[in-house]
Amino acid sequence: MDTPFFSILIPTMGRPRLVQDAVASVIHQDWKDYEIILSNNGANEEVRVFADSLKKKIDFRYIEIESVLDMDEHWEMLSETARGKYQIVLTDRSVLKRGALARIAGIHGEATGGDKIVSWPWDLFDEKTGWLQR
Repeated sequence: MDTPFFSILIPTMGRPRLVQDAVASVIHQDWKDYEIILSNNGANEEVRVFADSLKKKIDFRYIEIESVLDMDEHWEMLSETARGKYQIVLTDRSVLKRGALARIAGIHGEATGGDKIVSWPWDLFDEKTGWLQR
């Protein structure tokens, strides 16, 4: 089994429309050395339908959790399934900008000399007003 550079962990709970945007932002990256793990906390039917439709288009892992886990338990369980050298938690209400994975790999990849926790600033976008806050 190959080890991907990134494991993109996408935890969701009851937000099927938002998780679609999160997944799409990963699929459209120019860096392709990753695995996607989508976790449906609480077994939302609409998320399941989305995951079933996605299976026809891309290779990814889908985890469905019947009973709702606390966020920390959910993320911990999800991280234990990851095979990638580095993990990125992409919440269902977040997206990656184009080129983000290549940039993260370049800045925080082999040059860092070890496993580290990395964070970066977020941009906030209000889709109703079209307002972007940096």
